[in-house]
Amino acid sequence: MLRTLSQQKVARRRFSSLLIFLFCVSLFFIFSFSIQNAQAAEVTLAWDQNPESDVIGYKLYYGQSSGSYSTTVDVGNYTSCTISGLEAGETYYFAVTAYTSEAESGYSDEISYTVPEESNPPTANAGPDQTVSEGATVTLNGSNSSDPDNGIASYQWTQTGGTSVTLSSAAAVNPTFTAPDVEQGGTSLTFQLTVTDNGGLQSTDSCIVNVTWDNESPVANAGPNQTLSEGATVTLNGSNSSDPDDGIASYQWIQTGGTSVTLSSTTAVSPTFTAPDVEPGGTSLTFELTVTDNGGLQSTDSCIVNVAWNNNPPVANAGSDQTVSEGTTVTLYGYNSDDPDDGIASYRWTQTGGTSVTLSSTLAVNPTFTAPDVEQSGTSLTFQLTVTDNGGLQS
Repeated sequence: MLRTLSQQKVARRRFSSLLIFLFCVSLFFIFSFSIQNAQAAEVTLAWDQNPESDVIGYKLYYGQSSGSYSTTVDVGNYTSCTISGLEAGETYYFAVTAYTSEAESGYSDEISYTVPEESNPPTANAGPDQTVSEGATVTLNGSNSSDPDNGIASYQWTQTGGTSVTLSSAAAVNPTFTAPDVEQGGTSLTFQLTVTDNGGLQSTDSCIVNVTWDNESPVANAGPNQTLSEGATVTLNGSNSSDPDDGIASYQWIQTGGTSVTLSSTTAVSPTFTAPDVEPGGTSLTFELTVTDNGGLQSTDSCIVNVAWNNNPPVANAGSDQTVSEGTTVTLYGYNSDDPDDGIASYRWTQTGGTSVTLSSTLAVNPTFTAPDVEQSGTSLTFQLTVTDNGGLQS
């Protein structure tokens, strides 16, 4: 009796005979796997119980070459086995034997299985917002949706707002409908596209269809892109949004990318926020403005705020003054130099006064030299240390 983990149709294989007894085991198998990461997966196999009374167990053989099995699993008197740790993209070959206390059957017919590669999700694109007149034939456009690896399997359109309309096909790439009759102020219809790839992963995107009678839709303007330093007060600017006839009724800001920040108001024309602290590479924040006019028509626009990192300069420390005897080995000490954020990239020592000496290295943190012979009154040597941080600032 076949024991399965799902309703998937499976194939039948038979064991070969061995010695004086015949194992009539029918091998069924069904793959039920889940990819835990990009490198490994598991597969479950199941088969009918052998009707012979002296069969005491089964062995599962598998490997990555047909007919050559590198691994054997004695599953005992069970008729299923789950093999884990399989590599994504690799093909495995499986066979089963039955055994008694005295002997083991030959291999069943071999079955192969290729573990799927990790699937990347698709990208849904519901097409641009549209403004149409009542009664017009409207075409929704999902043709710019894409999938990076195994292709898009299906499209599904759903109306999520506005006067209900009938799509020519909710599963088409580019369905059509007739724009409904509207009041003088017009209306907005919203549609959501869900695309599913052949690996079962999904993505959604939405579009707006403004249906007009006499009213023209507004034009959202989220202002220019900006670049500011971390900690700065940033002002978003929607004041250049416009409407040609009945005026803008509301503004709605949402953050669509980057480190999350808190706007002073999501409904203000020009809300503010404080630029977050960032890493040396900086970051980009994106915002979307939706304006709605008094007739209910909408328009969207986006802007980018680039937040730059503020590099603080390092502090050079050339060590304490020293008094030494001629001929001694002198060590200069720069190890107490410091940088508060991105670290010191380099050290450079320069002799700026006194009898010339040769440093063991001008680029070392703590270089050495031999004190020169001097007159009875002695002499003074001066050295300058320049440290440079990873952002190029010096001290």
